[in-house]
Amino acid sequence: MLGAADIEKCWVSYPCEWQTLVKTWHSEAEDKTELHVFPQYGGEEVVGLTVGLTEIRPSQFRLLVAVPHGHEPAGTAAAVDTACELVTGAHLDGSPSVLPRREILSTSLITFLPDTNPGGRVRSPSRIWDGESDNDIFLKYAFGVDKEGERFGRYPQWRFSEHNPQQVGIVYEQ
Repeated sequence: MLGAADIEKCWVSYPCEWQTLVKTWHSEAEDKTELHVFPQYGGEEVVGLTVGLTEIRPSQFRLLVAVPHGHEPAGTAAAVDTACELVTGAHLDGSPSVLPRREILSTSLITFLPDTNPGGRVRSPSRIWDGESDNDIFLKYAFGVDKEGERFGRYPQWRFSEHNPQQVGIVYEQ
């Protein structure tokens, strides 16, 4: 298990932790990056960063790295650390990257969307899921708690007024 000091150095999963980093990297390398900001209905922002080729050609390699779920912070932490490596040449903890950075950036176009459900992620009670909760408790965080105190159902679309959950799960976004 990671200690608190290790987590602080290398693990960013809440939007307030990593979105500022991405915006800073873009401001320091505007000619080599493109910043993307998409407001969500609930007030949070989906923030992304594109690195690599400035002129895209049809035959060039393109990659979209996206983390869609508010209950999966590991993907966000990995995407942000990889973006950090490509933009700065180092990991978030300051250790040097071993990626072939120049080759990757000169042959690829990579867009990072580290968290496409920041409205869900900000409701998460934990920055990291490391087994501190049993499966039933975790699933209640993920999907919510219904008005009877049971795990909320799986609905592709629903209105709060129709179900009146005690707690909205972090997988749901507006």
